[in-house]
Amino acid sequence: MRKGSTSKKPSRKTIRKRVATRRRNAAKRDRMRKARLRTAEGRELAAKARLAIDGACSTEATQRRILWLAHERKLPPVDIAKAMTCKLHHLADFIKRHDLSYDWLLYGDLKGLLRMPVKKQSPAILTAADIVKLYAELSLEDRRQITRRMAELLATAAADQS
Repeated sequence: MRKGSTSKKPSRKTIRKRVATRRRNAAKRDRMRKARLRTAEGRELAAKARLAIDGACSTEATQRRILWLAHERKLPPVDIAKAMTCKLHHLADFIKRHDLSYDWLLYGDLKGLLRMPVKKQSPAILTAADIVKLYAELSLEDRRQITRRMAELLATAAADQS
């Protein structure tokens, strides 16, 4: 109770006015929220909030994205060991070293994944199937040159072993 006030109940008219004011203010807040969502920034914030509610920001989800990236880019376990701890400074180093999007790795934002540069596989990581496929795409003359060079390399290796 306030100082100097009586313990008298408010009248019905006062209660109705308060209810009407609360409804009006709630409707105004709702309109303002919808107006914010119509802006690009508001939509982005709403999307990040939905991702957070769905658990995309969790440690497990971040670790799954790191493992997926390691598999996709054929990274050795040594490269991802510190990042798997999900400590912010380790994640920042990992993101800078592999040129990743913060939004994608930390929040799961797919627009961040699209912004990441696509890395070509380095020739050292090509599998035998990839080499056979690339060899088949070469012209006949290029194949002959490669075959001759490989024969020379094998002969040199055999001579070194003896």
